[in-house]
Amino acid sequence: MNRKPIAFVVAAIISVVLAGNAMAQDINAYMGTSPDNNAKIAKFIKDKTGITVNQTFQSFGEIEARVKAEAPNFNADMIIGCGSPLAFMAKKSGWSDPYLSSAWKGVPDVFMDPQGFWYNMANFSFVLVGSKDRLAKAGYAMPTSWKDLLDPKWKGEILMPSPLSSGTANMMRFSFLALYGDDEGWKFIEALDKNIAYYTRSGNAPTDLVGRGEFMLGITSDENVKKRLDDGYPLIWSIPNEGTGYDGTFALIADDNGGVGVGWDGQVLARLAPGRSILEPAIRTARPLDRLSAQSRAAHAHGLRPASALALHIGQARA
Repeated sequence: MNRKPIAFVVAAIISVVLAGNAMAQDINAYMGTSPDNNAKIAKFIKDKTGITVNQTFQSFGEIEARVKAEAPNFNADMIIGCGSPLAFMAKKSGWSDPYLSSAWKGVPDVFMDPQGFWYNMANFSFVLVGSKDRLAKAGYAMPTSWKDLLDPKWKGEILMPSPLSSGTANMMRFSFLALYGDDEGWKFIEALDKNIAYYTRSGNAPTDLVGRGEFMLGITSDENVKKRLDDGYPLIWSIPNEGTGYDGTFALIADDNGGVGVGWDGQVLARLAPGRSILEPAIRTARPLDRLSAQSRAAHAHGLRPASALALHIGQARA
């Protein structure tokens, strides 16, 4: 398949695809959700449309770096799973191809670009996880405030993802800056760095490493936490008193110099629907970090109550 400029869609937890009479086709996609979820998405698309998704899995941050490096000629037809900065950048830079789906008619514009350049299938957040066994052995309780993580007793026992590769890490960074302000926020991040054992490549990695008891605490994406609990990992998780931040999971279609490729890519997008965070019951109890934005109000309408820290990030990305 020819290299093409890409069309993106913002999406987190997916319900995809219009069942139809499409001829079987292959599409290449950069996919940024977890490997387990990517496989489920690809299988669902194949079952419903006959379209085979040749996926390349990378974290949000790595996908963003790859797209910037490849622009304006990309090795993928779609992005299924990226953060808001890339979705907005793709539209602004002319890298994405619009597709308006009738199935999304009436959906608030925080979940769908009015011109169809991107779609947001769901929001996701970050949480604090702890090793039940390691904490019990040390006689420590789970921190109740983000600032509790600055206590020297946690030195070398905390993991979080790297902003060089992880979009989740950038969500965390902007959340702390929204919570504490620029000056105090950077002071908090610098102080927290002193207790970090190391920074992981992906936003989900701290969940597994803490679940295996290799470290006491992790600041991690919520995406895999419930599954690891169901798998029997001895994890504790919480949202500190100040609240948490969130972002969307976006998806888009590739431009094909006249729209030839939009036919089958459009089928994949046609039934994308706003989803819910896997930790929705707990996120409902999270206190907002700052004043509710339009995106946060939309999240409330879908049963979510995440903090609106990412409103700052989203506003900057759109500017």
